[in-house]
Amino acid sequence: HNKEFVERCINHVKENKSLFATSSRLEGMLSVCSQELADGALFYSLPEMSKILKINVPRVATIRSALLHAGYQVSQTHSDPVGLKTNAPSAVLWDIMRCWQLKNPPAKPLEAGSVGYRIMEKKPILEANFVMHPN
Repeated sequence: HNKEFVERCINHVKENKSLFATSSRLEGMLSVCSQELADGALFYSLPEMSKILKINVPRVATIRSALLHAGYQVSQTHSDPVGLKTNAPSAVLWDIMRCWQLKNPPAKPLEAGSVGYRIMEKKPILEANFVMHPN
């Protein structure tokens, strides 16, 4: 996103609240846009990744912390409240999800041959740190 344009939009909404029926929602959405990582057009959906591994969806803050501890940048995305944008390679994010699944196993074992089973067959290279990161 063009951060300068987004900031101008935020200021316009703040200065003209009466023009917008949902000004607070619009301001919030624009704020998320202004904080989004500029690199990369795609994002990761935690519910979709969790569905593959048959686990409960981890809190965004938990996965965000693991990425920050691993030295990567991360932001939420304006298009999905439980989506993340990161400069981490997908292999790192899957390692983090593997670590989460090992700490929080599914109620039923993964079906042999399923995508989730094949993902979990590979041992994580990265040991995820789920302690809340100060940033």
